[in-house]
Amino acid sequence: MTRAILRRADEAERTIAEILSRNGRQVVRMGRKSPFDLMVDGQRVEIKTGRPRLIDADHRTPSHRFNIHRHNILRERAEWYIFRLERAIDNASVYVLLKAPIRRKTFAISRVSLERGKWNRHIENFNKLCAGKWAELRGTKR
Repeated sequence: MTRAILRRADEAERTIAEILSRNGRQVVRMGRKSPFDLMVDGQRVEIKTGRPRLIDADHRTPSHRFNIHRHNILRERAEWYIFRLERAIDNASVYVLLKAPIRRKTFAISRVSLERGKWNRHIENFNKLCAGKWAELRGTKR
């Protein structure tokens, strides 16, 4: 990974850790060699961050694309994923919470699907996580 990508990932981890801590969650940032990024209230959380890019065949629809794999090997050890979609809506970041495993090497969220509300439930799940409503998240499906 380039230094710029590592800096962005590091900044996303810090920001999310601060948001969760401000909301009363117990957060521990893990080291670089850990298979996940944060321990939140005893739950293993992986952070993925991305900017919108034109990735469809016609290069018309901006999407956020994330690599779930490491070195082309899919080994999901986290219990949850937080996807930070930079410049998603009104140039602000949006946070999406999904329960692991995703079982895909890559994952994409299009701006169109965001605008149509497909991800609203998962955005709300991030807010529930901030509020510590783990019991409401236990049955969360992808």
